[in-house]
Amino acid sequence: MATPPVSYGYPGSINAAALAAWLPATAAARFSVVGADDWAVSALGGLDRGIRINAGTGCGDGIMDVTAEYETLSLPLVASGSQWFLVVRRRNWATPATTSLAIIPGTSEKKLPDRSDTPGQESDQPLALCRVQDGQTLVQEIIDLRCWAGNGGVVVADLLARDYLARPGADLLCGSTSYRYTMGANGVWSWIDQSSTLVKSAPLAGAVRPSWAPLRTFNGVIDASSGAGGENRTATWATDAGGVGGLWFGYNGLPTFQGIYSVQLTGYHPLVAFMHLPSLMTVSTSRIKFKARRLDNSGWANNYGQISMAVAVTGW
Repeated sequence: MATPPVSYGYPGSINAAALAAWLPATAAARFSVVGADDWAVSALGGLDRGIRINAGTGCGDGIMDVTAEYETLSLPLVASGSQWFLVVRRRNWATPATTSLAIIPGTSEKKLPDRSDTPGQESDQPLALCRVQDGQTLVQEIIDLRCWAGNGGVVVADLLARDYLARPGADLLCGSTSYRYTMGANGVWSWIDQSSTLVKSAPLAGAVRPSWAPLRTFNGVIDASSGAGGENRTATWATDAGGVGGLWFGYNGLPTFQGIYSVQLTGYHPLVAFMHLPSLMTVSTSRIKFKARRLDNSGWANNYGQISMAVAVTGW
């Protein structure tokens, strides 16, 4: 049996040394795990309907828990068909306060079942949604519901995690797409895709200065036109062996280019086999450095040439 987690945040558990790790981690978001593999759930052979939960550190509702050993669970038997089960880290503030693993039965539909959601009394942090099939001893499917948070952003492994992270104003990133939980014109709150796909020659939204013709893209190249003519300096590029590349921006005329304020990247290549998913590494006043993965996520888009970006530059 695995050793119970060491918890910080319950009454009497915080000292000066623990505060340095606990406060930044728990303040970053309501729920999170720290490392890439922390509390990851995987199928476990040798145990009927078994799953393994990695050791690691996770946070939820002001509590940080550290588990030093992996843990195992056997999911319930299914009488017929298939059924989903939600694996959670359950925090209970009753005396003595505890953090433990729990399994919540769902239905045959791939969605999150109701869970405890009362911070200060009992709340559940979703880790994974697992599907068990009648007559099968191995767990058939596992949806990773963990999220990571730090320095102003939340990253999720699967879009289904949005269901338990839906709070007004929440922002998260899944893959290369960002979402915000916001109020629509009809007063209904929902997740809105913030990564609008740029269309060839489509005007870019946002505050564009000076008051020239709208910025447009053509095969990923930024065009800034003054009336009927005049274009900004363009650049050609390719990725290196590690999938890293860069783009430079600036005007060849007046007024002087004042810098990149915000960026939206969308990978492009005329050949489908070379489509890619770029992510930002650094942004300076005139340069974007990025790293791109192959579209099928099989590796880095290394040594790619003749490829382009749809780049939205807002603010001058």
